[in-house]
Amino acid sequence: MKFIYIAIITLFLSSCNSLLEEHPESFINPDTYFNNADQALTAVNGVYGKMLHRINTPYMDLHLYKDLGTSVSGSKRSNENLNLYTFTSNTGQFKNIYSGYFITIERANFAIDRISKMGDEVLNFTEEEKNRFIAEAKFLRAYSYFGLVRLFGAVPLNFKESTSSDDFFIGRSSVREVYNEIIKDLEFGCEWLYFKNGSSLTPTYKSADLGRVTKGAAYGLLAKVYLTAASCKRHSELNDSWNLDINKYDWVNEDEYYTKAKEYAEKLVEFSNTGANVGLEDDYEAPFFYDNENGKESLFELQLTDDNSQRGFSCSTMSGIFGASNMPTSGKQKVNTANGFVESFIQSYTADDLDYANSDPRMLISINVNKWAKSGQKLENIVAPKDFSFVKFKSASPCYFEHGQNQVLLRYGDILLVLAEAYNELGDQVNAAKYVNIIRSRARNGSTISADMAAPIGVRYPVSLQPADVSETLTQAEMVDIIYQERKWELCYEGQTRFDAVRMGRLVSEVQELKMYGKSGEDAKNYTYFQQCALGIQAKLDDTKKSPAAENIVIHHNLFPIPYAEMNRNPGFKFQNPNY
Repeated sequence: MKFIYIAIITLFLSSCNSLLEEHPESFINPDTYFNNADQALTAVNGVYGKMLHRINTPYMDLHLYKDLGTSVSGSKRSNENLNLYTFTSNTGQFKNIYSGYFITIERANFAIDRISKMGDEVLNFTEEEKNRFIAEAKFLRAYSYFGLVRLFGAVPLNFKESTSSDDFFIGRSSVREVYNEIIKDLEFGCEWLYFKNGSSLTPTYKSADLGRVTKGAAYGLLAKVYLTAASCKRHSELNDSWNLDINKYDWVNEDEYYTKAKEYAEKLVEFSNTGANVGLEDDYEAPFFYDNENGKESLFELQLTDDNSQRGFSCSTMSGIFGASNMPTSGKQKVNTANGFVESFIQSYTADDLDYANSDPRMLISINVNKWAKSGQKLENIVAPKDFSFVKFKSASPCYFEHGQNQVLLRYGDILLVLAEAYNELGDQVNAAKYVNIIRSRARNGSTISADMAAPIGVRYPVSLQPADVSETLTQAEMVDIIYQERKWELCYEGQTRFDAVRMGRLVSEVQELKMYGKSGEDAKNYTYFQQCALGIQAKLDDTKKSPAAENIVIHHNLFPIPYAEMNRNPGFKFQNPNY
């Protein structure tokens, strides 16, 4: 049905100024659209375009959603139903997340099918280039399905261009089927994608292609996919009796999948060691800093600009220190850190303050440790440790709400911990410790980048003695806990914590342990939270009162509900996730 093609092309053309500044001025007949390489490029850019749009996208502020209601995000704001586990299938965020992923998938299907049909008569378009374009679209499709299957479980699986309305009304495919297709797409990417610009390996992107998905991104994401499936089988609650058969992971061969995760992660390390312009930054703060976008640690990041149409990432403002709604000096502070998680970074206090030489410097880079009141004056009005927020993605310049700083979706440090976890699950604690200690060694370096936007006055993220190296003699069970905690410290507020908690079967138990904190007294108003702790006048943990999230969470919250609107309009949907 041609109106569907025209609608899809309209969506493409409205977003194609996102990556390579393509600006087509008119509609192109869908029957003659793919006649040259530039038109194929425009179609692929349209897939990226959806990910960059600031309205109804699951790729940007989903970082906020995915860490809400976990052991690292302790907000108890009554209007945050995702955090409090009071959500239903009618909760608006689910519709935005769900539909946003599927629009990207539909665009990818259209680009893949149409580019695949381009014949040899197309000038200046080699088979290698053609397959690279297809591989880009397949990676973005796989990334989107990986988000969907982890959040919603079984979802409709459509890997072809939609040509009629019937193509949009299909039933839910099993988790197994979805993973199989994700793996196929990423394997294609491993074969045909290019290396990052600046690599000594070939084929390599040109400098004008900065931001396109790379061969390293495909290997890294594939390692995560295999690790996730294996750990869901071995550790999660997703095979318990409450769940639907289509959501289960009992089909996974754990050792085979952990081995695959190890092999793909090792290949990425090999790329790093042989000149692929991929690796761990010397400074932990570097991947999140405005002036270091697309650095060597970044495997995949959204290319945002300060232009209104593509700035969309509001994490800094939504979580920043409370004041007027402009960054970097203030924000809305709607997403707060969990106090227990903040304290987990700290080894000791000095006589009147935090012992920075014995605390993990990543805390100061990730979390705002000063309490600010609405007036913007430090500790002027109320003092409540629950109000401290994360600042990992702080903007480097003043902005209002959204800003143009790129958003990192996949980075090398994450994959090193994937490799450590795979080694441990396969019984090799020596190599597991090796890769954890690479991450910890970098963490101890502190940061030379900071503009003091998160640190207490005068603190410059100094080199620390913490976190100490992990022993190679730990048992497998001990190493599981070490790596799980390390992922929280390393990846907090990057949208990984909820996924990790679910696949490791810890989401419900961790949230049920969250406690309430009371307010500090009047004598604390001139001190930072950590000074309060050192002076013994901090807000005290109330062991008798659980957080609202702890009271509400139950096992079915491991998965989000399929949005009611989708269940209602799609006759192919026979089953909602249990208890929604």
